[in-house]
Amino acid sequence: AGLREPARAPTRAIVQRQPSPQQQSRPAEPDMPRITPGFCDLASFEFGQRVARMFSTSDLVPDAYKAEVTKGFGQKARTVVNPSAMANCVIALEMAVRLNAAPLMVMQNLHIISGRPSWSAPWIIAEIHASGRYTTEVQFEVTRLGAKVAEYTTSEWSQTENRKISRVTKQKIDDIRCVAWVVSKSTGLRVESPPVTLEMAVQEGWYHRNGSKWVTMPEAMIRYRAASFLGRITVPDRLMGIRETTEVEDIHGTIEATREPDGTWTADVAPDLTSSVASEEAQTVPQITQETVIEVDLGLKEPVKETVAAETAQDQPEHDGPPDSAEWGDME
Repeated sequence: AGLREPARAPTRAIVQRQPSPQQQSRPAEPDMPRITPGFCDLASFEFGQRVARMFSTSDLVPDAYKAEVTKGFGQKARTVVNPSAMANCVIALEMAVRLNAAPLMVMQNLHIISGRPSWSAPWIIAEIHASGRYTTEVQFEVTRLGAKVAEYTTSEWSQTENRKISRVTKQKIDDIRCVAWVVSKSTGLRVESPPVTLEMAVQEGWYHRNGSKWVTMPEAMIRYRAASFLGRITVPDRLMGIRETTEVEDIHGTIEATREPDGTWTADVAPDLTSSVASEEAQTVPQITQETVIEVDLGLKEPVKETVAAETAQDQPEHDGPPDSAEWGDME
C-alpha cells in the first residue's frame, strides 16, 4: 500500500509538416542522376558550362582559363576579355573527369604554350605514381660523363649567297647522362626511359634557346626531360599524347599569343626583341649588279675595293630556296 507508481514522462505531440508543392515535385537527392561535365549529352554539356563559368572568374586559375586577363606592364597595363576562357575551362573539366582528378589541379598543371597544351613535369611524375602499375616511385640514374665539346648545327637562308648555309656552334659542357626508371608490378622488370644527356640538349637546340633553363639549372632539366620520356612510354593513356611544358618551350618557343575580342591576336614581346626586329626591318640589302663595288674597311689606310659579279636566279641551278624572296624579308 505504501508503494508509489513511477512518474510518467510527459508526452509530446509530433507534428509532421506537409511538403510544399515544389518539394513534392522535386525528387529526393539520392534519387537524382549523377551528372559530370562532358560532351556526350545535353545535361553534361550544360553542367560543364556552369562549372566552367565559376572557374573562369577565379583568381586561382592560370590566365588561359580566366574570363578577363591583364595585358602589358606598368602604365600600359590593361584588362582585356579572354574569349577562349570558357572553352578552355570546359575542356580542362572533361580531362579532369577522364583522369579522375581535381579540376583545379588539372588547370594548374595544364599549360598552353604557343597554342599547344602541355603538362608540367611534376604532374607527369604524379600520373606515373597514380597509375598503380609500378611497385616503385620514379627513380633517376645520373652519370657524370665529364667535360666535352658539343656541336649544334643550324641551317639558315643566306640572302647574299641565295642558298641555304649551315652554321656550326661549339659549346663546352660538363656532360651528364640521366635515365628515369620504374619497376613494373606485373612483370617485375625495370622499365627505363631513353637516356637524356646534356650533349643531346645542345645538339637538339634546347641549350641555346633564348631564356633556356638548361644553362642555369641542368640538373633539374635533365631529370624533367627523362621523366617526360618515361611518362610517354609508361602511361601514354593518362598523358593523352600531351608533351611536357619545358619540352614544348624548347621546340616551339615561349611567346604566347592571346586572341582579342575583335578576333585579332596579340603577344607580349620583350622590348629588346621589338627594337631588334624594327632595326632589321629598317635595313635594306643593296641590289648586286655587275658594276656594284663594295668597300670593306679593314682598318687599313686605304679601303679595299672588290668588284662583285652578278648572280641572278636564272643563272643558278635549282636549290631548296624559298619560293618567293619576299617571304624571307631582308635576312642575312
